[in-house]
Amino acid sequence: MDRVSVIPIHSLNGTIVGFSMDCSDHPPHSHHLKYCSDFSVENGLLFYVNNPRNLTDTEAQFPHLTLMKQEDPALFGLWRENVRQAVVINRDFYHKQVQKPTFPELIKNIRKSYSDRVIIDGVQSTWEFSVLQDCGIWAVQGYMYRSVPLKKLEWLL
Repeated sequence: MDRVSVIPIHSLNGTIVGFSMDCSDHPPHSHHLKYCSDFSVENGLLFYVNNPRNLTDTEAQFPHLTLMKQEDPALFGLWRENVRQAVVINRDFYHKQVQKPTFPELIKNIRKSYSDRVIIDGVQSTWEFSVLQDCGIWAVQGYMYRSVPLKKLEWLL
């Protein structure tokens, strides 16, 4: 568990609502996934694996694991047991759109078409929170909330 870390997901008022594990460098061991999956269920948190392309047969092994599936160039659906749990807006797309006057309408359409639970990846400053709150964003993930080593996952609570 030394090199594995998780990235917290917080509501706009600072309450943890979930966490993710990035698998872009190397696939996690099944005991890491089991630990995170069990922890998320026990604590009522959303847990998803970012870049799960190296994972095989995870849905059968870990039914509570939420898998990320690209639905659009900028959106990722978080699916558990074939039900969309939330939508994550990718950081590059977010950074390009947040400054535009059409951003609130864009978020309104995403919430209407995909899910009320919209997570913004890549939030960098507190000034963004008022804009995101006005748009009805459910949660944020990004630079403001540091990753946590997996062995210290309980620190998130």
